Amino acid sequence: LDNSDDKARAPITFPPTRGAWQTSAAASWRWDPPSRVSGLQSADYEREGQTLRLYLQYRDANIDGTDVIGSSARFDRWHSGWNVAMQDKVKVQESGGQLTVDEARMRAKDVELLVWSWYLIGDVSTSNDYRAKVQEALARLGMGETGATRIIVAIPLQSSLADTRSRLQDF
Repeated sequence: LDNSDDKARAPITFPPTRGAWQTSAAASWRWDPPSRVSGLQSADYEREGQTLRLYLQYRDANIDGTDVIGSSARFDRWHSGWNVAMQDKVKVQESGGQLTVDEARMRAKDVELLVWSWYLIGDVSTSNDYRAKVQEALARLGMGETGATRIIVAIPLQSSLADTRSRLQDF
């Protein structure tokens, strides 16, 4: 499919916060997800002293031949100081039911993060590359909104994996 007519995406306005999660100053830890696309925006949130970062990666017309799909399970870069300590797929609840996300525990010298990643194409959420590609193709044929976004949420690991997953699920 030809993407030559794609335009650069306008900056994303993150929605206002609701409930206990509030907009926060930048997180004290520094991790950026690897990306094959040039579009990246992030926002930090805080609840009861714990910071969470939300990243959105999307294709920007500035770099030809790039695609966000195929990156959902990628979490580390060479020589970044971060290593993947564990990687899996987990089921989480979303407004439309269950969603399987890619999950990783990222370790650096002084912090460990729990990270979830998946795609949003139109109103379809998935971490399955094949389903995402099919949805993207259908959208380009006029059967949905075009443009895939990789959604990534990262939070420092708490006392237990279950507690940290609960915080991510709450967000």
